[in-house]
Amino acid sequence: MDEEGFRSFLKKQRRSDGTIKTCIELTLKFEQYIEKHREETTVEIAKIADLEAFIDWGKREIGSMNSYLWALGHYFEYSEQKNLRKRANQMRQSEIAKKRGKRKKLLLKKIHGVKEEDVKKLESAGVSDTKSMLASGRTHELRVDLSKRIGVPLNRIVELVKIADLTRIVDIKSIRVRLLYDTGVDTVEKVATQNPERLRELTIKVNEVEKLLKRHPTLVETTYWIRQAKELDSIVDWSEERSGAPAGI
Repeated sequence: MDEEGFRSFLKKQRRSDGTIKTCIELTLKFEQYIEKHREETTVEIAKIADLEAFIDWGKREIGSMNSYLWALGHYFEYSEQKNLRKRANQMRQSEIAKKRGKRKKLLLKKIHGVKEEDVKKLESAGVSDTKSMLASGRTHELRVDLSKRIGVPLNRIVELVKIADLTRIVDIKSIRVRLLYDTGVDTVEKVATQNPERLRELTIKVNEVEKLLKRHPTLVETTYWIRQAKELDSIVDWSEERSGAPAGI
């Protein structure tokens, strides 16, 4: 592989030194596999079958191969191997989707920017994670009742329900969910209507100000978020908020 060319390519994309090092190390692992197991083949002339064979081998010998697919996606972008890049991204997204239903509950206290006092009051009512937050706030009436019972302003209850809803999208966790929420694209329904380029622009704008992530979300990532949002069922009723119901008490 063209290690120096790949390094320069990643630097132009403003990738961190750690990201560059990881991408190169994981791509070199693919090259080593090719040299050992696929005769008369190199990374530069590899085919989809070579990539798939590497991933199958890796699942047996290494375990999760998502990081390898992520790194190889970057390398194939650099080397302009479009079919391999497309296949690497497809395989990675497929593996992520398989884990979607196995994701652990995200505790509210782990979400960036959530007030500790709100978390304690919610926990006293049996609401400690995103799943229970959605169950307790799926309608306007439930949100109002919860707000009155525990003394957390309705606007902050609404914020937490929206954040909990956004975490149903794979890859949207404690910090990324705050980034996405702060763009104003704060519900699954809104994400589903976005243009990938525009959504990425919005996340970059927020991230440059708030410094939440070391790197900006990629176009591949925002495209995947939107595709997932379109596939998710609507489970929260926002009709009262859209009609202008008061946001706080």
